[in-house]
Amino acid sequence: MFKLQLKPLPSQVVTASLGGNRYTIILKSANDFMVSSIQKNGSQMTDGVRIVYGTPLLSYKYMEDGNFILF
Repeated sequence: MFKLQLKPLPSQVVTASLGGNRYTIILKSANDFMVSSIQKNGSQMTDGVRIVYGTPLLSYKYMEDGNFILF
């Protein structure tokens, strides 16, 4: 398991390299909740998905290198 450090900001971009692929995770504030968009090697995987505490950010079909969960 890898841990990525997030900043206490309403919007930020985090990058991670996993399994030889580069993931870009974009976190944004949307009213009273947060959303994420994820890119893999520059290709959009998800866009504007609501973040739920402890729930994986990627759906099963995109989990070839693992997943991302916010705690």
